[in-house]
Amino acid sequence: MIEKVLIVDDFLSSSYYKEVEAVMLSNEFSWYFQDNITGIETNNPRAGFNHHFIKNGAPSSEHTSFLLPLLLQIQDLSGASTILRARGDMVLRTGEKAEYPAHIDIYEEPHMSAVFYIGDSDGDTIIYEETQNDRVSPPRCPPDTLTEMERTTFKPNRLVLFRGEHWHTGGPPLHSARRVIINSNYLMEEA
Repeated sequence: MIEKVLIVDDFLSSSYYKEVEAVMLSNEFSWYFQDNITGIETNNPRAGFNHHFIKNGAPSSEHTSFLLPLLLQIQDLSGASTILRARGDMVLRTGEKAEYPAHIDIYEEPHMSAVFYIGDSDGDTIIYEETQNDRVSPPRCPPDTLTEMERTTFKPNRLVLFRGEHWHTGGPPLHSARRVIINSNYLMEEA
């Protein structure tokens, strides 16, 4: 089991990664606008786009079968039993250096969280030492109140896998037009 954070570069074979990138960055890929991509109520919500591949453990997109090998490979690496959720997220350049409020994807079940980077972009992923069991102020956790455990720079075909109870966040790209990731969560059986 992964104790905290695992970073894997060149996670997919080159040819499969190029296909995933081509599909998700094409003009034909369906993105759905969200007024608040983080899902966290805040005075400064960040708009963005998403596309659900798996929702509540069930396929929810015409692209699910194409991405299933990627998701199953992450599941195997994590030691998880089930894919709970998988979605593509896209945020656009805002022209300012920013970090979204820290969050936890799923509170109810022990799980692993994964971020997989698509295309060339920027915008770090930050994972904090604090977990959902620590006394912090959910759901609004300003990053400056948390202890940074790992900061990962955006790199195409990079996977960041971590225990889902850790508070984490990301930020919009400062130099690139868009930041595209696949965010997925995997159920861990309790020992």
